[in-house]
Amino acid sequence: GEVNEDLSGVYSRVAHSAAKLCALLTIAESDASLEYVVTEDVVERATLLMEWILESTNRTYQEHLVFEKYEQKIQRLLGFIGFGIDGIEKGKLLRKMRVPATELANLIGTLKDRGEVTEDTLVTAGRYKTVFSRIPEMMEPERRNGHHEEVSR
Repeated sequence: GEVNEDLSGVYSRVAHSAAKLCALLTIAESDASLEYVVTEDVVERATLLMEWILESTNRTYQEHLVFEKYEQKIQRLLGFIGFGIDGIEKGKLLRKMRVPATELANLIGTLKDRGEVTEDTLVTAGRYKTVFSRIPEMMEPERRNGHHEEVSR
C-alpha cells in the first residue's frame, strides 16, 4: 500500500519486527530445543501478520490521528476568530494559521457547516474584505446556519 511519512518509524522496523515474529512463531510451535529452524511456512505467516499490522496501523492512523490533527487545527482556528462583526480578516487569519488558503477554506467550511462561524463581506472605502466571526450559542438560528450578509462601514 501507500507509505505514510508520519509512520516512517514503524516502516523502518518492519524487517526487524518480521524476524522477531518468525522467531516467536518458531519457538511457540516447537518443542524445547537448543536449535530452532525457521521454515518457509513460518516466514510466510510472519510476513502476512506484518502486512496486517501495517495495514491496521495505517488505517488507525488515518481514521483517528488525522482526525485529531484536523480537530486541533479547528480549535486553533477558533482561537483566532473573535465573536461579533469585528472577527478577523481572511488575510490575517491565513498569516496566523500558516496553512495554505485551500486548507483554511476547508477548515472554515467545516466550522460554517457546524454553525460555529460566519463569513461576512465588509466594504471599507470601496474595498471588499472577507471577515470571519464566531457565532455565540444563543444567536438567532438563521445566522447560525451560515447566513451571509454585506455590511458597510
